[in-house]
Amino acid sequence: MLAPLKRSAWCMESVYKDLKSMKKAYLAALLASVISAPSLAQSPSFNYVEVSYFDADGLDGISAALVKELSDDFVMLADFAYASDSFMDTDIDVTSVSGGVGYRHAISEKTVLVAGPQLLYARAKVSANIGGQSFSDSDSETGFGILGLVRHMVSEQFELNGGLQYSNIGDGSNTDAFVGARLHLNEQFSLSASLAFDDADTVSVGVAYHF
Repeated sequence: MLAPLKRSAWCMESVYKDLKSMKKAYLAALLASVISAPSLAQSPSFNYVEVSYFDADGLDGISAALVKELSDDFVMLADFAYASDSFMDTDIDVTSVSGGVGYRHAISEKTVLVAGPQLLYARAKVSANIGGQSFSDSDSETGFGILGLVRHMVSEQFELNGGLQYSNIGDGSNTDAFVGARLHLNEQFSLSASLAFDDADTVSVGVAYHF
């Protein structure tokens, strides 16, 4: 049997390693939530802001997105997401930001393709209290991504979208597939829902204001 002091040190080291692995998993899940489905609105100007709630395999959080038309051919895509979780005297906070410019090409009168590069940033902080001892650790990573998105207007009020997102951040890379839908309530407001497929499947619902 390990002596109390050695057992405590071994326990903290083991938990610390587990938390480091978990932190990377949380970063990947959060990134999937913000880069997977930035669908474009029906508004001819392609200008809107959106707030969403997401669940990535039990990790709950909120995200905010901005889509802004830069010209007839280019749009800006920006996203911010935050999530936190607590269990067994351990707190995890994760923040993720992505931004980029997409080239917009009309495939047909009702179908639009958007593709372009993105810059990615993610930060995770873990705080824990084990055996009366507190410790915390944080880590941040930067990287890049490539987004390809197709939006199709089924009707004047309803659209479907889907695509692929490649991301390379930290020590790893991922390719996510996503599908989504948007219901336009009027010229100013719409509701959205999306599902992203990766190591952590992400479901999100949101409301957007078009300007």
